[in-house]
Amino acid sequence: MNAKKIQLYWHLPCVILLGFGLAVLLLLAMGLAAGTGIAQAYPDLPQAWTETEPIPQKTTNYAFAQCVDDPDGFYVIGGGQAQGDPIDDAWHYDAASDTWTELESLPVALIHPAAACYEGKIYTAGGWQLPEPHVTDNLFIYDITSDTWTQGPDLPHVLWLASMGAWDGRLYLVGGTTGVYPSITPINHVDIYDIAAGAWTDQGGAPMPVAARTSGNAQVGPYLFIVGGGAISGHTNATQRYDMSADAWESGPTFTSARNAPGLAATGTHLYAMGGDVDPSTSLVLTDLVETLDYSVWPGSSWSDLGDPLPDTYAGNFGGFCTEAVTGGEVWSVGGTIDNLVTITNTNYYRSAEACADFYFGNLAPEDSADSDEPGETVTYALSIDDNGTQVDTYDITSSASWTTTYSPIRLARWPRARAPRWSFR
Repeated sequence: MNAKKIQLYWHLPCVILLGFGLAVLLLLAMGLAAGTGIAQAYPDLPQAWTETEPIPQKTTNYAFAQCVDDPDGFYVIGGGQAQGDPIDDAWHYDAASDTWTELESLPVALIHPAAACYEGKIYTAGGWQLPEPHVTDNLFIYDITSDTWTQGPDLPHVLWLASMGAWDGRLYLVGGTTGVYPSITPINHVDIYDIAAGAWTDQGGAPMPVAARTSGNAQVGPYLFIVGGGAISGHTNATQRYDMSADAWESGPTFTSARNAPGLAATGTHLYAMGGDVDPSTSLVLTDLVETLDYSVWPGSSWSDLGDPLPDTYAGNFGGFCTEAVTGGEVWSVGGTIDNLVTITNTNYYRSAEACADFYFGNLAPEDSADSDEPGETVTYALSIDDNGTQVDTYDITSSASWTTTYSPIRLARWPRARAPRWSFR
């Protein structure tokens, strides 16, 4: 349950409301109990991968993003064509209508930039570009409402094949590599971007326990899961979780298959690692393996074979999205390559799973208001909260004042995702 605290401050003879802070604790909808997924509870739902409308443009090693206020949609940005040629395409998919919408193209064609969505904008960082094969330090910012791209400040260093999350007004750019094939040794850096300040911080985050690039990655609340990927030597079998709110890393169960470039989807209770490269000693040996991890009992569970492989062998299908529009909970495998970067796909598959995780991005911004009246009179302040969350919230209200203050605690029932209810505090 969310706890949001409101503080009212009063001052005489002019009553000034300095503001209220909404301290939002992590809200995670953990879905059904461990071991009881939607597919088990509703046996009439599809128990295998189902093909839907393909992406209009084939792509692999793309940037991917999902926004908390658009839980049944997702974004596929840039990526590569056969033989590694980068593209600048950008697409949005709506799972409810099974339709793709073409967006304004990236300013530069890029393979494997990292991406994250925060408060109406999608941030893409780094990537590999042509005409000269080199790694970029670009930060591009897509405004969803206006369908436009702008360029932000350069990254602290060139980077690609990285992961990125967003939490409480900051971007966290994790791992990746600064090199170009065959010298793509991963780094363990965590670079932090302050969105309000529009600048990269001088001090980075805690380094990764195991440096990795081309990892499967997915965000749930303040946690960024990093699974497998290319290590300094071969592939890594690490399951790593970065708590962006605390700048702290945790190590989870061994990822025994040690796959490079898998897709990773997160539901409210489970991770799904899909496809990837299983042989670190050769170029690419791809798999159709799908493994799942119950992270609700972190770190006490282990990876296990789902028993339902992908329809083909895939790698680079990084956008392992989760939606609830089709079966009440489903994970997606989108695009990718089915061989050594020769055959690029535009397939779009889903499989029923648990409900997705619901969460908020840290603290809401404070509101300010001021008013005055004669001593002995009552002054009323009306402050509103816009909340497009998906769960029941409890708002704990406290005040610090020399005058008598009255207010009523409010419990918000679950609202439709697109609706923004408003309240007044008097």
